[in-house]
Amino acid sequence: IIINIFFDIHFYNFLRITYYLSITSIIFGSMGCIIGFISYTWDSQQSFFNFFIVPISLLSGTFFSVTIIEAEWKNIFLFNPFYYLVSCFRKGFYNNQIYDLKVDVILIILGFFLVYITTYIFKKGYKVIN
Repeated sequence: IIINIFFDIHFYNFLRITYYLSITSIIFGSMGCIIGFISYTWDSQQSFFNFFIVPISLLSGTFFSVTIIEAEWKNIFLFNPFYYLVSCFRKGFYNNQIYDLKVDVILIILGFFLVYITTYIFKKGYKVIN
């Protein structure tokens, strides 16, 4: 509400924005829990973060448009689930929206899969002190 004083931002589909914020939080939170459970030291946790999470998130089209990339490299971006999180979140601010149910189903399956792994590790009590 306060940002609307300074910028002219329109939320054309508030439910879609909320959905993608929620699924992004679930996916990143579950990945953080899995990394935290599996890592033995802080160094191994940061190495996984630096060599896996950061490159995937930076190559998701967050800071540039994927339409300017050559066709050979564009195929690599289409296999990145973070690309779909970013692009679908952006589409919530547009008036003309095209819904792709296949992308939503893949993101939900990925979210449930990561939550299942996190819950399994937590219930198993992996590396928990008695």
